[in-house]
Amino acid sequence: MASEELMSCRDKRWSLKGMTALVTGGTRGIGYAIVEELAGFGAVVHTCSRNQKEIDERLKEWAGKGYKVSGSACDLSSRAQQEELMKTVCSVFDGKLNILVSSIYIYSTLKWSGMSLHKILFNCLNTFPVTIVSQD
Repeated sequence: MASEELMSCRDKRWSLKGMTALVTGGTRGIGYAIVEELAGFGAVVHTCSRNQKEIDERLKEWAGKGYKVSGSACDLSSRAQQEELMKTVCSVFDGKLNILVSSIYIYSTLKWSGMSLHKILFNCLNTFPVTIVSQD
């Protein structure tokens, strides 16, 4: 009963129904929790991870909960994979991305290459109007 009351209160408080979100690193840790929350509030979410097996496991789990989540394998330290992710997200969301959550840690790779995470995300998301939420 308490769980039903919480969901009822949650539904009345606010909703992300109709919103789209990209969560990088969404199969574990904070990224996983963020996917759960966004999808739980009604957003359609796409997540990426370097590990396709983890993506497949999480997608089954989220489908079982009735969440609208898709996913793809992507290593964001690779420019080619960044571009492929953007094509995928553009296709999945028909060019509309409302929320971007960067939940990845690739500092050592970026430090070596001289790029910042924000530069990568802005380079590959320059066609989307987004709200950016980042861990840095």
